[in-house]
Order: sequence, then C-alpha cells, then structure tokens
Amino acid sequence: MIYLQLHSQQLTPPTFFTLFPLQLPSILSIITGAMTESTMLAFILRRVRTSIVFLAPYGKLQRKYLKQALDLFGSADAPPRVQSILLVRSMALSLPPPALDNALKGAYKAFMSNSKFVSANSAAALDFMAACLVELHGLDAAASYAHAFGAIRHLAQLLRSALTAKTKDAYRLVYCWQTVSALELWAKVLAAHATEKNSDLRPLVYPVAQLLLGTARLLPTPSYFPLRLRCIRALNRLSTATGVFVPVAPLLLDIFQWTDLAKSPKHPPAGAQQPDLLLQLRVSKNNARSPAYQEDIIMTTVDLLGEHLSQWSRHISFPELSHLTVVSLRRFTKVNQVDKFRKPVRGLIDATERNIAFVGRARDQVEFSPKDLSEVAAFLEDEEKPTPLEKYYELAHEAAKERQKLRMVDEVSISLGNENGVKRSRKEEQQSITNNNNKKNVSVDSDSDSDINEDEDDSELDDFEGDLLPVPGSSKINKEKKKSGEVGGRLLDGGGEDEDDEIGEYQLSDDEDEDEDEDEGDGMVKGVGNRKRAKR
Repeated sequence: MIYLQLHSQQLTPPTFFTLFPLQLPSILSIITGAMTESTMLAFILRRVRTSIVFLAPYGKLQRKYLKQALDLFGSADAPPRVQSILLVRSMALSLPPPALDNALKGAYKAFMSNSKFVSANSAAALDFMAACLVELHGLDAAASYAHAFGAIRHLAQLLRSALTAKTKDAYRLVYCWQTVSALELWAKVLAAHATEKNSDLRPLVYPVAQLLLGTARLLPTPSYFPLRLRCIRALNRLSTATGVFVPVAPLLLDIFQWTDLAKSPKHPPAGAQQPDLLLQLRVSKNNARSPAYQEDIIMTTVDLLGEHLSQWSRHISFPELSHLTVVSLRRFTKVNQVDKFRKPVRGLIDATERNIAFVGRARDQVEFSPKDLSEVAAFLEDEEKPTPLEKYYELAHEAAKERQKLRMVDEVSISLGNENGVKRSRKEEQQSITNNNNKKNVSVDSDSDSDINEDEDDSELDDFEGDLLPVPGSSKINKEKKKSGEVGGRLLDGGGEDEDDEIGEYQLSDDEDEDEDEDEGDGMVKGVGNRKRAKR
C-alpha cells in the first residue's frame, strides 16, 4: 500500500537551483585544502568565477569564498594568486552590498599582513598585490573614499603619536615596512584615480602628501636616508599624476649637507654585502660610512631631484622655483671635493640653468599678466619639443636603470661564486695563526652583518629628543657573556673591530702545551727527590 502511494505522487525532477547550492560547499572544500596543485587550483578558481553570480542568495557562502580567495591572494603561487584576485573582483562587481566593502577591506588586510617584511623574494609579490588593490579601488569611488579615509586616518594617528610621544615604540610603529608600504599604496591609488579635479578621491591627496612629508622628516639621520628616498619617490609619483606641487626639494637638498660626504669613507669588511636602497629602510652607522652607500645615496638623490624639477620645467614660475635649488647645489660643488659626487650634481646644475634660460625666453614673449590664471596654466602646453630638463632626466633615468641591472648581476655572481673562496680564506687564516703561535684556537664564527655595532647606532640619537628606532641594547649581552666566560658558538654581536679582542679572550691552550707543562712538573718533582736522596 505504501509503495502504491509513493508511485501515485508526482515527484518533480531536481532543478539547477536545487543542485547548485549543494555543489558550492563541495567546490569550496576542494579549494580550501584538498587541492595543492597550483595549475589545477587556478583552473578551478577560473571556472568558479563564471558562476559567482549564483552566490547572491547565500551570504555565508559568500564570506567563505571571499576569505579563501583572499588567503590564496596573499600566500599562493602566481597562477592561483591571479585567479583569486580576479574572483574577488568578480564578487565585488556581481554580488550585492556589502560585497564591495568586504572585498576592499579584505584585500587591504591581506596586503598589510604580507608587508611586514620586504625582501628580494617578496618585493615582486607585494608590487603585484599593490597593483591589484589600485585596480579594486577604481571600481567605486564612493566606497573607495570611505575605506581610504579610515586607513589614512589611522596612519595619521600613528604619525601624530610619534611626534608627540617621541619614544622608541612610537617611532617603531611609523618606521616599519607596514606603515611605509601603506603610504606608498595610497599614493599609488591616488595617482591612478585622483587625476581629475572633480574626482571623489581628490580631497585625500593633501593628507597623503602631508603624511609622506612628515614621515620623511621624522628622524633626519643618515641611517634613515633610504626611507626618506622612498617617501620622496612616492611624492614625485603623486605630484606627476595629480599636478599638485609638493615641496620635496628641501628634503633632497638636506642630504647634500651630510658631513660624512666630506670625510674619508670607511670601507666595509671583506665579504660584506652592499645595502640595497630599495629593500632597506635603515642601514647601520658602519654601512652609512661606506663609499658604495654614499655613492648610491648621492646618485639617487640627484635622480629624484632631477625628476622633481623636470615635472615643473614647463611652468612659468620655474626660474623662481629652481633658484634656491641651484644655489644649494653650487655650494655643494664648492665644499665637497669628491669628483664622483660633484660630477652628477654639475650635470643637474647645467640642465637646470639651460631650462631657466629656455623658460625665460618663452616668458619674455607672452602678453598676459600673472592674474590671467587660465593662460598661466596653459603656458608652454603647445610646445612639442622637450625641455632641457626633460631631456636630462630621460638620460639620467636610463643610466640609473642600467646601474641597477649591473648591480643585480654583480650580487648574483657574488652570492653564487664566492662562497667557497670565503671558506678557504678563513681556513688559511686559521692555519697561519696555528703556525705562528703553535696553538689551536677555538673556532668562533662571526658574521660581518650590516647591523653589527648596535651601540654605535644608538649614538645617533644623542642629538634628538627621541630614541632611534628600533635598536635593542646589545652591550649588556656582551658584558654578561664576557663575565660568564661563554666560549664557542656564534657571537651574536661579534665582528667589526672588536672581534679580534673577543676571540683573544676566548683563546685556549693546546694539548701539547699541557703535556709540556706536565713534563716540566714531573722533572721538578724528580729533581726535588734526588736532592733529598743526596742529603741522606
């Protein structure tokens, strides 16, 4: 009877809308942990993107898919990372609110979590993530403004607390990779989407420029020149895209007043790597005195100053704008006697003076007055030929790219080819010591790192009210080690000039010397016994 009743009912076949919700969790479980092959994972994400619109009625599944896509965006290989951010973009465009807000917040959070440490291996991935975030913030200007305003306000609070508190912890929150990467990110976002004067993101140009200027001026020590140059590079990018004048020349001219440029450089120890300005925010005091670092700082400063001047080389007020810059550069060429520093500065002075003459000749032929703002803004816009400074900067920029390529090739060759040579030199040094002294020394490994002498770095803060960031005190550790007589292992703060003294304290005697001492002691005992027998 039950069988007949079941067959008498008209059962409807399962439809797409009843089966697809059952399929979505299974696909999510595959993406979550079951699939480890990058190409297959990228294929699944690409196929899911075509059906993302069917997630609209399921808010819980939306959040799970978004979370998993953002996790892959921050940690996966290249193919899944590209497909994951495309999936996030499709969810932001196709799904109802608050899908766009969740996508912007989640992508920014993933970028900040991956920007804690920047190295040569992670720099390309961070640049890709920043480019993706710039693309996402161009989808909806209103939503992007609300999200950017909150993030920029948080950065402003960090800078204000550092300026008021002037403590090591407050400085550390500003002078870290996360804060600097966030400032550079918002500069890129505004440079891409705030070019028009009626843009919704246009009011954020001024606070971002003020934050970058304040960060560059926070600790004006030579150790933080790489961070200052990064901020100035972001300001030049923002000024070029938006047409807003940003006074970066005083920050760059302050570098030319560095007193160590007139002193004899201090060469780093053998085998020490040259610090890369693009991958470091701070260098130690010893590396700041090295000739390679000083040359990189001067060449990068001249390049950025040339970029800043070339941006305004067509403006009608360029002669007045560049006057103080030319005066400061001439003073540097008179004071400093190093030819490799004076030569690029003289080239910039020559190009600037030729540009001043070029603008002056064009300005003498105009018939409008300074109050005619529309005609002042259109000055030299119809000029097709490049200005002298534009020509100079184009050649200087190409030369800087070539230097960076050659430097990368040199670093690769050093890291691949000199490892065995360093080991052989250390063995030869140990063998020479044993031959001269007839003693076996305790082998102590010491690395000539860039941040070896932390105590010397702490001395830079004597001229400032705050403490230098972020340098833990290491002198106490060395004193405790010397008192306890710890021998062997790796010296945490060894190297440099104090390495030989520390190794000399830990030098032990040889077994042969101990045998000789024992023989001498036995001889003395035998001599005393013979004398006693003779008396008897």
